[in-house]
Amino acid sequence: MATKIQVRRGTSTEWSSANPTLSSGEIGFETNTNKFKIGNGLSAWLALPYAAASEAYVDAAINGLGNSLGNYVLLSEVGVADGIATLDSTGNVPLSQLGNVQAGVNTGEQIHSFAMIG
Repeated sequence: MATKIQVRRGTSTEWSSANPTLSSGEIGFETNTNKFKIGNGLSAWLALPYAAASEAYVDAAINGLGNSLGNYVLLSEVGVADGIATLDSTGNVPLSQLGNVQAGVNTGEQIHSFAMIG
């Protein structure tokens, strides 16, 4: 069974008129502005700041990545010749991505026994 999370929501006018105090961690969403606030259990709606990351925070987070993106694979390299192989629904590399291996010549057991050489 899937879990459903529903957030309190209303227009900015409805929130301002009601001015409720959200429980600690409770999210309130403005349907007409797509902004939200997170309650602290103490402050009323009008006293809470909108949840957002400042431009400086985002810039610092991006700059903090440095060269760490070098370990990621480009999507354009997945499933193509001389690229990165994908896995099928059984967790195996499809024969079409194994280069000169021909269907019917090698069994699945033989293909699975190959060691990865990096």
